[in-house]
Amino acid sequence: MGFKDLEGSWRVSSEERTLLRATNYEIKLSGKGEIFNAEVFYYPCIISIPFAVLVFGLSSYPRFRFEIPVYIGLAVIIAVLLGPQIVTNIRMLRNKNDRTMRGWLLGMTALSCVFGFYAGQFVNREYKHPYYEYQQLRVYKGIDTKSESGARYTDAGIVYFKGGTGIKRNRNACLKNDNAYCVAPIVQCSDTGVCPELEEGRSFDYWAVGKDCCGCPNGEFRCGEWDNPLVRGGLRLLNEEQDGLYYRLAVKQWEGMYGKTAKHPLFFDWTLRPAKEAGGLGTQGDVLAFGMTSLFLMIQLCLSMTVDYFGIV
Repeated sequence: MGFKDLEGSWRVSSEERTLLRATNYEIKLSGKGEIFNAEVFYYPCIISIPFAVLVFGLSSYPRFRFEIPVYIGLAVIIAVLLGPQIVTNIRMLRNKNDRTMRGWLLGMTALSCVFGFYAGQFVNREYKHPYYEYQQLRVYKGIDTKSESGARYTDAGIVYFKGGTGIKRNRNACLKNDNAYCVAPIVQCSDTGVCPELEEGRSFDYWAVGKDCCGCPNGEFRCGEWDNPLVRGGLRLLNEEQDGLYYRLAVKQWEGMYGKTAKHPLFFDWTLRPAKEAGGLGTQGDVLAFGMTSLFLMIQLCLSMTVDYFGIV
């Protein structure tokens, strides 16, 4: 046999190549002998798409306005993006083709959806939803706590009180539940910062509030920026349905303790720059959403490189 005969003896025909692929079908992240394996970078990007869609979708303004339609829309987007891939992976698992790889992709995709959902909910609850709520409410300046009723400012989100306003910290009250819900009346004080005793015959409608920041049942109020004499403003308490109930009960307790009334109580976080803090919530939420998405992608890339290097899948 000559060298020319040996040269072609190891080659396979197109029919033989097709048969080999059909009986030995295999896809792996690892590409031995390859300088650059694109799958190591391709699959982490695909896996991270549901995470990004859910994080930004669940913390978006449309979700704030139209919650149920956005949930439905996100479900449809995830189904369109992942449906064909999931069906293909399940089919390959049933055919016992490359089970480890297919199982890895399905597992990571499921984790991407779960982590994306909870991350999006967290960003929305802690940052974006409060930001959108403050944008819907109004800003009031120069409120006189002594002469103006709280009923006039039920739509307030950010308030600045009249000069000389402060907290009557030694006339506070609290309600002990799982947390200590602390309340203290916001009153008109002197230029030296000394707040007078509680007047008779008026309603105390403006309250600084906080959790676990006062002695309960006795002790001074130390919530928010209580020790800053320049503070004249507050951010309206938003979760009235949850914490608002306990603060109202604390005010009722205060009324019994001091024999005063609070007809239209409004609750505020005592802070120096309420407008800046409210506006910053939106930026913080966007940065956190982008950071979490980038972190998830980096983790997927590291996992992909690890399993590729050790030939795990």
